[in-house]
Amino acid sequence: MSDPVHSSTYEIFPSVGILLAERLRVWRKQRDIPIKHAAAELGVSFATWDHWEKGRRFPSMDDLDLLAQYLRLPPCLLLCSFTRNHCGYCPKKNKK
Repeated sequence: MSDPVHSSTYEIFPSVGILLAERLRVWRKQRDIPIKHAAAELGVSFATWDHWEKGRRFPSMDDLDLLAQYLRLPPCLLLCSFTRNHCGYCPKKNKK
């Protein structure tokens, strides 16, 4: 049986899953990091990272927090369609 939270989140907000998948893929490729290394450093399996990056599965909230820490990005940037310069939340938070 699939996890209802993960599947329903992705079904309701498919663009969020696609955005996250693209950001993970771009981030990793820009740094020339193989999936197996990124997954190992984060502490998840190759298959888990691969599913996230291909948009097949959506990370849990705990995994999103880990991803944000690992990528050194605010968690909102993993899911927000705005860039850091255009986001209404991130600049306000970063000024504090």
